[in-house]
Amino acid sequence: MHAARMLSRVRNHFQGAKFARMSSGTYCVIRDLGLVKGGKGMRHHEVLITFSPGAFRRWTGVTPTEYRAQKLQMVVLSWGPDYPDPHTNAYPFTTYEAKSIAWRNGFESPEIAKLALDASLAPDAAKRAELYKQMTERLFHEGPYAVLYQPTRTYGVRKNIKGFVYDPATVPHFFFWTISKS
Repeated sequence: MHAARMLSRVRNHFQGAKFARMSSGTYCVIRDLGLVKGGKGMRHHEVLITFSPGAFRRWTGVTPTEYRAQKLQMVVLSWGPDYPDPHTNAYPFTTYEAKSIAWRNGFESPEIAKLALDASLAPDAAKRAELYKQMTERLFHEGPYAVLYQPTRTYGVRKNIKGFVYDPATVPHFFFWTISKS
């Protein structure tokens, strides 16, 4: 079976799935199956993949050397932008010559890499967005990546708090010196 078709099937299988930490400490990829009949708001979930805490540590803490050496068949990793520009993700995922994500996963597509480069150089915002959209669609249909989840953060802020701004592109994600209370 062609790799792109196989990944498409994997993506379809994980459609609507979420990454969750169970009370036992085990990490799972789960899919919501709806409310439990008579369960007072409880929900059924189908477990698609289970990761033991030890395996999760190994994948995130022990294998970078093996991953960088292209010695693994599959990895589960998280990735985030270094700064708020789409090219910070597009370049490493598409450009084999960068010896980064595309290279580590054995993915080489000069056409997709050119779309990413053209998008980064486009002076018009609409054209840039369109090129990145084309690049993303091709990358996730032809490339070796399966995006399982998008992490989120929730903050509750009272009405009398001013100056709280969440910025996902910086660490820390907000600055205390901008926050005041009225």
